[in-house]
Amino acid sequence: MMGIRHIVLAVNKMDLVGFEEQEFSDIEADFRKFAEGFAFHAIQAIDEGEFVEVFVDTPLAECEKRNTKGLYAKARRGELKNFTGIDSPYEAPLKPEIHLSGTMASAEEEAGLIVGWLNG
Repeated sequence: MMGIRHIVLAVNKMDLVGFEEQEFSDIEADFRKFAEGFAFHAIQAIDEGEFVEVFVDTPLAECEKRNTKGLYAKARRGELKNFTGIDSPYEAPLKPEIHLSGTMASAEEEAGLIVGWLNG
């Protein structure tokens, strides 16, 4: 797969479900089912130096505009508590290895930048 040895999926919206173990298990099961078609295998821990932090820097207004599920609107109405960026603080990464603009390029172009970085 283009010389990429590892792909990491991190679920960072567990705050929306109060980190309920069942919800996490459901998400994990869905991903494992999806990954079967790509010959991925799951790992539980990442060795030091094997993680690349990618920060897609997108303004909150743009995130809300793109949100097809209406989660931001629900959070603004108070229907979702602890929603990052609305009533829960958002902390941008301090030193990501890759820092992309979420508004200056297409998703395909940004993916190309990531692949380029990974390929050295």
